[in-house]
Amino acid sequence: WIPVELAMGYTGPLICVAGPYAITENGRTRYLFPMHRNTRRNDPLGSRDHFVLSSTSLMEWNLAGFIPQPISGPKVFLHEGNIDAGEVPGEIKMVMRTADYEDERKMTDPPRAFSTASRDGGRTWSKNATLKADTCECCWNQLTIGPNGTLHVLFRDKQPRDMALVSSHDHGATWEKPVTVGAFNWDFPGCPHVGGGLLALTNTLHAVVWTGATGHGGAYHLRRATPAGAWSAPQALGDSDARRGDLAFRLLPL
Repeated sequence: WIPVELAMGYTGPLICVAGPYAITENGRTRYLFPMHRNTRRNDPLGSRDHFVLSSTSLMEWNLAGFIPQPISGPKVFLHEGNIDAGEVPGEIKMVMRTADYEDERKMTDPPRAFSTASRDGGRTWSKNATLKADTCECCWNQLTIGPNGTLHVLFRDKQPRDMALVSSHDHGATWEKPVTVGAFNWDFPGCPHVGGGLLALTNTLHAVVWTGATGHGGAYHLRRATPAGAWSAPQALGDSDARRGDLAFRLLPL
């Protein structure tokens, strides 16, 4: 690896947990990087904003757009967004974690994950929509889109702290009831800080989850035939120390 110094057209502290997402615009590849900042932690006049940076070279980055606050209620600390394709051509979606805007140590009331969409290359984003009203406060979410255009979000539930999946068949306007992915029935009154991985291939969803349940601790792979099949039995990946897994695939030549 060769160290590279990035040129920034945007100033201010940056925090990210997801990688750049590539789109094609006017025949040219453009990269979108979800970021947030938390200068309010040490400065009462600071901010807790979520935004997206843009680049065509991966070397020079500029501000593309900010993520708006929810339509109603108090301000929310939106952070750790993850971008993926939307359900219609030219649309992209993002799912974010949330916390209390004034005190990042507190959850929103009730705890929830937010989603937003953009149809102009990340320059403007829709008002945030609640996917589930009570989720884990700290673990990251994963968003993917199935071949039939269905949106799927993997997140850690609250009671119990097992991973769960919620899906939408109408461009995110409504969401189905969450389904547990790996029913370990883990009762844990805290923040494990471990999310999962999600991948949609042809007619099958694949997930990597982690649990700290006694006697079952570790990472597991599960799969489900879409759109409404049952999840397979969890398949252990490594020993009890395995955690923070993700999924990727590669198309091999015939």
